[in-house]
Amino acid sequence: MTVLELLPLLGPSEQAYLDPEGPRSMRALVVEGKVSLAPKARVLILLGLALSDEVLADSARKALQALGSSVLTESITDLPDAVLLALVESLTEEQRTLWLNDLFDSQAAAAVAHVWPLPDSVAAFVQPIRVADDGQEEVVPDPTPLETLPKLLKLGLAERGNAYACRVLAQNKDSRIATAVLKNTGLDDKTTALIGRNSATHVAVLNALADSKEWTKFYRVKLALLQNPKTPLVVSMRFLGVMQSHDLKQLSNTRTLPSALLVRAKQMLEQKAHRK
Repeated sequence: MTVLELLPLLGPSEQAYLDPEGPRSMRALVVEGKVSLAPKARVLILLGLALSDEVLADSARKALQALGSSVLTESITDLPDAVLLALVESLTEEQRTLWLNDLFDSQAAAAVAHVWPLPDSVAAFVQPIRVADDGQEEVVPDPTPLETLPKLLKLGLAERGNAYACRVLAQNKDSRIATAVLKNTGLDDKTTALIGRNSATHVAVLNALADSKEWTKFYRVKLALLQNPKTPLVVSMRFLGVMQSHDLKQLSNTRTLPSALLVRAKQMLEQKAHRK
């Protein structure tokens, strides 16, 4: 990215510190911390100098890296993805790690997670995995690397990962991470049905799926929710009326489902038989 992308995010007086025609001594004052600036302006100006001023770049980067996690977190609201990514990449690995822990509980968590670089250890969870017609994934990576992944990176992986990553993270105990998989643009109805059918899936995901017009237009997703004993009964009852006879029969014989659902499925099956 370039300084030109930073200028609209600053006020006129703040933009002057990134003016290449202005005196370098004025820009140096910001690097030295001798200018009173709002946290967001300070971060953006230091980032701009680190990107554009050959003389002050190293000093500006060190000054940026010296800012505490709280200052960085306070400064990133409503920043474009390109700016967020440039900011993350300007930090040391140690500072990124410290910042990760503070960021998850902030309002900016989702925005930063969307662009935060994912480590090589989870590359297998980003590469496409083909789902066969029977709904089974043909190659499944070892889920162990996900266990130690910081929460913010799990949030980012939920939105950017492959089908298997979505299935694993939909089971996460944190509802924010689990429901983030539904924002994944690579998610299709086959994978969504696998998520909906899995009894280990977080109940927040099941409720979100049930309320989603995008996903409940697919018959297989509605059936998957009905097949899941963890799906709230009020949700299951909503979809029972659109089930085909052979699926109603299968549901009525599934002993792991709520008894009220089994009774209603049998009643509907009988009603369909009488209408023939």
